[in-house]
Amino acid sequence: MLLRDIAGERERDRAGGLADADAHGREAPRRRRILMLSPFFHPEPISTGRYNAHLAEHLRDAGAEVSVACSHPLYPEWVVRETTEDLPDVRTHRGGRFVRYPRHSMLRRLVLEAWFALHTLRVVASLRSRIDCAVAVFPPSLFWLAVVHLLPARVRTTGIVHDLQGAYAGRLQSPAARWVRAAVLRVERRAFARCDRLVFLSAAMRDQAVADYGLPAARCIVAYPPATLADSAAANVPGPLAATDVQHVVYSGALGLKQDPDGLLRLLEQLARTDLRVRCHVFSRGPVFERLRARACAGLVQFHDLVEEDQLAGLYERSAVQVVSEMPGASLGSLPSKLANILWMGVPVFCVTDAGSELAALVEDSGIGVVDSSFRPEQQLRSLAALLDRSRSWDRAASKAAVRARLGARFSFTPVLDALETS
Repeated sequence: MLLRDIAGERERDRAGGLADADAHGREAPRRRRILMLSPFFHPEPISTGRYNAHLAEHLRDAGAEVSVACSHPLYPEWVVRETTEDLPDVRTHRGGRFVRYPRHSMLRRLVLEAWFALHTLRVVASLRSRIDCAVAVFPPSLFWLAVVHLLPARVRTTGIVHDLQGAYAGRLQSPAARWVRAAVLRVERRAFARCDRLVFLSAAMRDQAVADYGLPAARCIVAYPPATLADSAAANVPGPLAATDVQHVVYSGALGLKQDPDGLLRLLEQLARTDLRVRCHVFSRGPVFERLRARACAGLVQFHDLVEEDQLAGLYERSAVQVVSEMPGASLGSLPSKLANILWMGVPVFCVTDAGSELAALVEDSGIGVVDSSFRPEQQLRSLAALLDRSRSWDRAASKAAVRARLGARFSFTPVLDALETS
């Protein structure tokens, strides 16, 4: 039974005196107690926080007792917003209410690593006798080195790797940056080594980590980010996409350096200048988003806040094309978690990424996307314009069905749940 090995639970409960009893005094199996550790959690609307919230719900619905050590919402603005909004039947232990994050990305990461390590030490110290499985979501990574030694030997540990920081740090060139890279590699290597099982969100990340850190391949599995949207929500269309007499070309989601934001803005502005049948949009939040909005040419690209989850399917449904962009070399370090939902909804994808990358392969395998690895603005514009021409006669329903038949099994939480059950 998923997440319940009844015989094993009973034996452990007898040893620890922790078994529950029914109304007749008979020993009953106790729900498996799982602690997730990540600063990013519900109600953050995108990226790791959204993934973690869906995972917690799946674990809860599978019968586990779920607790989460996390921050008050902070991403993508990097401004803490105090909240009491929790998921039903999921216990949250929040911290970081008074943390202020610097504007510089490296300093911001150091602040996050430091305070979250202290927070998780407190949480784990208070819960250590009531944990059966600990799930560390990376990055950050330093907190795991702080708390893993507090966990009893019986606790099984699983790491879920969203971004491979060592891959990004390898791009740094200055003397100070090389020191930072060495520190990142050391911390990440030691954190990964202290997990009984590791789940990577792409095969490229897994292979890179196995090669760089000497991890046993048998302990490392791949589980792509899952599709979480339902077709029934597609009728709820965000206001900016209400117009039906134009094609909406949309970028939606996190905006940081790895998404090549300046190249993205340049491409959308060029498209808006050359095709009056198109309206270009960016849905996001945060420092990079505000910088782009401030420097954009007025009227060419429309900037909007992130949509609520109940409008996300409608946003994809009304998008003529969704743009997914990455900096050169970024494909080894992560896989955009939004890709599963975009493809699940049958949306044509224009993808800028490294040639031969896993992201490129997924988009090409979908049959409804175009990959441009030239990183040349003129070539990107021609490729995007050609995709738009094709999409004008696209049968969206047929495309959606074909993508789901071809790729649907890859975008599921099942491998993660199986890994947690067997770890």
